[in-house]
Amino acid sequence: MKRRSIRGTAGLCVAALIAVAGTANAADPGRGEKLFVECASCHSIEKGVDGVGPSLFGLFQRKAGEVADFRYSPALKRSGITWTAQTLDRYIA
Repeated sequence: MKRRSIRGTAGLCVAALIAVAGTANAADPGRGEKLFVECASCHSIEKGVDGVGPSLFGLFQRKAGEVADFRYSPALKRSGITWTAQTLDRYIA
């Protein structure tokens, strides 16, 4: 089985989250829901329910790397990213 990079897996998770959330950018919510199964081992989309990674609930307008009690890469902490549909699309790309 081929290993995915952490960034690639995170990107896939966030893309799936967008589809599950039904945003305007999601072309196929059903596909996103299926893809999120892989992400759900670390992330939740429920408010206040953290796993190995932080909950993705309320992701938009949150600054990257600011959820307490989670270790982020120095690059992500310094990125200055505030999550929006546009910044998320660029990050995933």
